[in-house]
Amino acid sequence: MDVEDAADLSMRLFFDDEVETAEAFEDDSSMMRVLREEQEEHHLRTTKSCFTIRQLPSEGLSFQLWPAASALVSFLDDDAKVVVKGKRILELGSGTGMVGVAAAMLGAHVTMTDLPHVLPNLSFNADANQRAVEVTGRGGSLHVQPLTWGHDHDCHLLLQAGGGGGFDMVLGSDLVYHDHLFDPLLRTLQFFVKEEVQFVMAHLKRWKKEAAFFKKAKKLWDIDPLFTYPPLSSSSSSGSRTGVTIHRFTDARKKGRTAQQHQHNKPTTTISSTSP
Repeated sequence: MDVEDAADLSMRLFFDDEVETAEAFEDDSSMMRVLREEQEEHHLRTTKSCFTIRQLPSEGLSFQLWPAASALVSFLDDDAKVVVKGKRILELGSGTGMVGVAAAMLGAHVTMTDLPHVLPNLSFNADANQRAVEVTGRGGSLHVQPLTWGHDHDCHLLLQAGGGGGFDMVLGSDLVYHDHLFDPLLRTLQFFVKEEVQFVMAHLKRWKKEAAFFKKAKKLWDIDPLFTYPPLSSSSSSGSRTGVTIHRFTDARKKGRTAQQHQHNKPTTTISSTSP
């Protein structure tokens, strides 16, 4: 996408009657800014180390960094909120790989996934940061695999590539964007997010239509907002009136099983009576 295309997109977003507020237009100011950038360095407080992400803005949205990814990295970089060290993590819609690289540096075994045309740049960033993952000494690892949402075959291949052991957690940021992908995304989530596996997603609300995704998702999982980051300052060129919320999806059936288990484990009390 060149500068003229980005400007045209900004104008269309501004006049689109589905835009809830002006965030989408303001977000595209950030996109215009990022067109002039190629590399960004990011720091992790936990490991006291940094990593670099290459962007290719002219290639499209999947090749750029977005606020939700940065927010999810900040969330993971705090063991008090969620612990990823030693966990097998699947990342959906990895894009540039910022979240996956950070999780690996924090000690997770991460499989980053995206559409085939996104993988070359994703693999580039994975390879470029392998040394950064190793020097943290936390035992993390990075792998890149293709995944088209809604394709069960791709999901089975992912499990086979991981030795069939499955994943402990699923991560994602800015996944709820195009409404024609809501159902394929939900199908893929149903494949992986069940029983003890949680899905942690960073989301920046832009459109009214996103409510349809969450309405369907709430029929399948319990969804809890874990944390909301404040909006970026509206005085900056990348300002937004909406903050990024971190959501956790858990198996809706889990509560029922836990309650049944609790009832099963409760000691029974026998009350004996004597005849008068």
